[in-house]
Amino acid sequence: MTQGNPTLDYTICLLRVIACLLIIWNHASCDIFGGWGNGWLWANIGVQIFFFMSGYLYGGREIEDVKPWFLKQFKKIAKPYYLYLAVFFPIIYFLDPSVLTFTNILIELVFLEGFAPGYQIGYIGHHWFISYILLCYILTPFLLSKIRISGGYWTKIIIATIILQAVTLPLALLIKLKIAYIMTFAVGYFYKVRYLDNNRLEEKRILHISIVVIALILIAVRAWLESENFIGLMDKMKDMSVQYIKLVWAFAIFIIFEHLIPSDSWKHVNERMKNRLSILSGMTYEIYIVHQFYVTDTFTQFFPFPPVIKFVIALIFMFATGWLLWRVSKMIKI
Repeated sequence: MTQGNPTLDYTICLLRVIACLLIIWNHASCDIFGGWGNGWLWANIGVQIFFFMSGYLYGGREIEDVKPWFLKQFKKIAKPYYLYLAVFFPIIYFLDPSVLTFTNILIELVFLEGFAPGYQIGYIGHHWFISYILLCYILTPFLLSKIRISGGYWTKIIIATIILQAVTLPLALLIKLKIAYIMTFAVGYFYKVRYLDNNRLEEKRILHISIVVIALILIAVRAWLESENFIGLMDKMKDMSVQYIKLVWAFAIFIIFEHLIPSDSWKHVNERMKNRLSILSGMTYEIYIVHQFYVTDTFTQFFPFPPVIKFVIALIFMFATGWLLWRVSKMIKI
C-alpha cells in the first residue's frame, strides 16, 4: 500500500475539500435550486477559506530565489486555466457569441477579470479569484516575507488593513480592487509566521477564543446587513463590510478545524483514505475553475429533471472535467 505523505497536513486537505464544496453549493443553491437552502448567505465563505489557507501555507517559508518560485506558482495556476479556456471558449461561443468580445477574451487571457470594470462572461464569472491569488503570490516574496511585526501584533495588522483600505478605496472607481481578499491571505500568512514556534501558546489560545467569539457575533451583523437595502456608497460599504466579516469567519473556521482535527490525529487514519483525500484536495482548484459552468441554467437546461437530479448530473460532469484538467495539466511539462 502507498504510504501517505508525512509532510502533508491532511486537516488542511480536508478543509480545502469542504471549502470547495461550499463554493459549489453557494452557486448551485442559487442557480439550480432557485435560492433554496440560502446558500448565498451561509455557504458564501469558501473562497475566503482558500485565501486564508493559501496565506497560512506560505507563511514562514524561505523564498531564496523569487523567479523560479513564482514561475512554479504561475504554472500551477495557468496550465489548467488555459486548458479550460481552450475547450470552453468554443462552447461559450456556440451558446452566446456576443459575450466573447476582444476585450473580454483579452481580460481572461491575462488574468485581469478580478480587476476589470464592465467585464462580463457570465459562464466563467468566478475567475476573478485567479486575479487576486496571483497578486497575493506576487506580494509574498516582495512584501509579506519582508515585513516583521512585533509588539501589538494583531493591532498593527488591523491598523494596516484600515489604512490600506482607505488608501486603495479611490482605486475602486477605476478598477475592481477588493483589498479584503488580499488581507485575508495576509492574515493567514502572518498567523503562521507568528505561531511557528510554541512559545506563544497562551497568546494563541486567547486569540483563538477571541476570533471565534467575534465570528459568532458577526453572524448577526451580517444577517442584518443582508436584510437591508442600501444604495450608492452605502451599498459599497455594506459589500466591503461583508468581505471583512467573511475574513473573520474564515479565520474562525480554520481555528475550529485546527482544534477538532489536529494534524497528529491523522496517524490513525487508513493510508488509502489519506491518499484519496490528498488527491481530491489537489483537484480543488481545477474543480473550482469548471464548477460555475455546470451549475448554471446554461448547462442544466438540457436536462428536464427535478433540481436534485440536475445537481447530481452537474456534480458528475464537474468532477470528471476537473479530474481531466488535473491529469492533463500534470502531464504537460513546461
